[in-house]
Amino acid sequence: MKKGKIVSAVVLAAVSACAIYFLTSKRTAKQRKELVAFINKMKAEVIEKMKELSEITKQDYDKIVDEISAKYEKLSKVSTREFNNIVKEIKDGWKYIEKAI
Repeated sequence: MKKGKIVSAVVLAAVSACAIYFLTSKRTAKQRKELVAFINKMKAEVIEKMKELSEITKQDYDKIVDEISAKYEKLSKVSTREFNNIVKEIKDGWKYIEKAI
């Protein structure tokens, strides 16, 4: 499996998730900017964990996202519902990753 393809797929999935989330959100520009930074930090950690694996399955990916999200949930300034939506969107990105590998 090529790590470059995985990283590209994760980035594509993340961008898609953010776009969908923000197009449907009623947040102000400042709040959106802060949230994007928060989401990007989360995604960067997911990518780093993925790079440590030689092969990855959906279960591995979901486990990584769950571990990272548990950490970030404590730091989050968003509501539980919004946070769960963000995690769901990141997990839904697996379909793009799977196509790339």
